[in-house]
Amino acid sequence: MESHSSLEDPTSGNASQPNQIGTSRSMTCVLYKAAAAGDINAFKNIEKPLDHLFTVTKNTVLHIYITAIVRESESKTIFINEILDECPSVLWQTNSKNETPLHLAARYGHIEVVSFLIQRAKNLYQDLERGETAREMLWMTTQEKDTALHEALSHSHLEVATLLIKEDPNYSYFANDAGETPLYIAVERNFRDLVLDILDKCQSPAYGGPLGRTALHATVLRDGTEIVSKLLEKLGGQIMKADQNGWTPLHLVAYLGINCQSTKLLLEFDEQIAYMRDIEGRTGLHIAAYCGHDDLMAEIISSCPDCCELVDKRGWNALHFAISALHLQSLFEVIEEDLMNHPKVNRMVYNKQNLNACDFLLAGEKSQGKKMEYIKRVFGEKYDFSACSRVLMAWHEFERSVKREDEMKRKEEEVKKKKDKEEKDLDRQERLIKSAQTNLVMATLITTVAFAAGITMPGGFVGGEGPHPGSAVLRSSAAFKAFIIFDTISFVLSSVAMVMHLAIPWINEYYASFKYFLLAWSLIGYATTSMVLAFATGIYAVLAQSSSGLAVASCILCLTYFPIMEIINLRALRHAPRLLGSTNGVVLKCLCPDIEMN
Repeated sequence: MESHSSLEDPTSGNASQPNQIGTSRSMTCVLYKAAAAGDINAFKNIEKPLDHLFTVTKNTVLHIYITAIVRESESKTIFINEILDECPSVLWQTNSKNETPLHLAARYGHIEVVSFLIQRAKNLYQDLERGETAREMLWMTTQEKDTALHEALSHSHLEVATLLIKEDPNYSYFANDAGETPLYIAVERNFRDLVLDILDKCQSPAYGGPLGRTALHATVLRDGTEIVSKLLEKLGGQIMKADQNGWTPLHLVAYLGINCQSTKLLLEFDEQIAYMRDIEGRTGLHIAAYCGHDDLMAEIISSCPDCCELVDKRGWNALHFAISALHLQSLFEVIEEDLMNHPKVNRMVYNKQNLNACDFLLAGEKSQGKKMEYIKRVFGEKYDFSACSRVLMAWHEFERSVKREDEMKRKEEEVKKKKDKEEKDLDRQERLIKSAQTNLVMATLITTVAFAAGITMPGGFVGGEGPHPGSAVLRSSAAFKAFIIFDTISFVLSSVAMVMHLAIPWINEYYASFKYFLLAWSLIGYATTSMVLAFATGIYAVLAQSSSGLAVASCILCLTYFPIMEIINLRALRHAPRLLGSTNGVVLKCLCPDIEMN
């Protein structure tokens, strides 16, 4: 088997040139399975060079083999060695994600494979400085800008990460597309020993993280006092920078309140961090006061007492924050001893809304007695409200603004309720019209049947030879007379219901149209009942003389209509208002399912 690749400088960019060939795969199923199994025999005497064999995602033989490795062993490098002997350029060849075999080996934690690939890179080019080629392979990044070290740390393979750091301790390993540097990942995942290893061995490691944060932000979140000290010692003041929201590590500590020792270390290293503000103008002291972390407040004030003078963009100082969050009970000891009695704290300072700390206390949700207790403890027993008209004016203005806001909210709620009601009525109106259209069809059918029954007449008409020609044959029958009456009632009621349904779409007010609908629906019910009775009496009139038994049976069967309808109405009445009656209750339940039924 001949070698299909000449020795080329991987830095020239030609190593990954096969990746530019088409998008179709050039590796058969047989070769793919052989690559996964590490069967070198399948790749002997093939026509294509090994660096031209790849899948649709540009994975080469080595990509497939390294991904398929289940258990680590030295024997696993034999196949890799034989492939590289035949085609050395496969070592740097990338797939569609710009991942080299080293990236995959680091991701899956194959330390023997990682060590072997680095060694082969060192031994491959004798004309280059030994080790330079291997280091360039360590620097190669994927589409997400991940190096092999990023991959190892992201997947918690610490032995692989240690090996990669040892191979090139001078490289900074910059951030990937997610903004993560290897140092940040190690700190965030609490790989303490590895972090210390990076800080000890690497000359100038990159320390950035996502959202503009640094490894120091991640360290204080992990409560790592030792790591904080090491980071400050190694990287100095450059790591004290703020994130994209303006939060320094001190802001995070003040917010979480988890590590007073870290606060002390930060302040000892550079007191300036206590004066750094976020994008809203808040310092670490403001955050600690708002969150009620009195121990951190005491630490900050003892190191930087003049930071009490700082206010945010709204004009709030630390006292405003403490009072607005109602953390007074837990903060009184700090406030009285360190803050309120400090000569540089102006207890009467006003913010941009012309309110001071007293106004905040008065505006709180506590009871009047509680408010007065807090004011006396903060401002003293002899505090005179009337001595400062500005306080009262500000308070009254504050009350008026609160009332205005409440009034605006009330009006907004009323408008919203009115809009919701209109939308609900519109939806009901649409459902009502659809139901009316269905009932209109039913009313029309009843009218048509009643009309046809009245014209045809049961029993027929008297011929021209008999008395009263053209009259009904059964006109003297009582059953026939009942038929005529019931049929007429059915015809009239269904006709009126039909006209009422035609009028419903033209009525804009929902409840008026609903009443029309209920009345028309009731008329249809009565028309249906009359139609059943007309049918029963008509059948009886025709069959009474010739087959009285059949006539009686037919009438009995017709009369079963009434108990069936009663059962249906009784079931509906359980969930319908009594005032609407049985029939109307059914309709109300169908059209207004959101109305509470008794």
